Amino acid sequence: MPSPPPNRFVPPYTAVRLAFQNVFNVSGRTSRAAFWWFACLFFVGAAVLGQLDPMVRNAFYILMFFPAVSVLIRRLHDVDVSAVLFGLIVFLWYVFAFILAVALSAVYVNSVFIVVIGVALAAPILVSAKLCAAQGTPGSNRFGPVVEAGLQ
Repeated sequence: MPSPPPNRFVPPYTAVRLAFQNVFNVSGRTSRAAFWWFACLFFVGAAVLGQLDPMVRNAFYILMFFPAVSVLIRRLHDVDVSAVLFGLIVFLWYVFAFILAVALSAVYVNSVFIVVIGVALAAPILVSAKLCAAQGTPGSNRFGPVVEAGLQ
């Protein structure tokens, strides 16, 4: 029977601190706990600041962009997935969003087409969420040992 994975719980403050401390570090791994604590900060901040002035909201998004991307890439590394997949997911999402925008601007649009493109827009988001919710690779993988990036 394989040994259980090590406890990689990271408290919320530490997770956010590590995200900003490693803002341009895309090597290493990030645990599920650290990723989801940072994601909670992002979503709560977006919900609260989204109600305020657009300048404040946009400043928040700009401030959070690089930490969010680096945390997501390190999270994918934890499940032994290359960041190239992240790039492919983002690219496909933008392609489907562009197709949907063009289709919605057309005079006649088939509703089945809109549903298909809507599902195609949701698919990359669901794949990303599934990968981020997956348990990390036990032990070392090609992206490094089971250590929180920044805590080595």
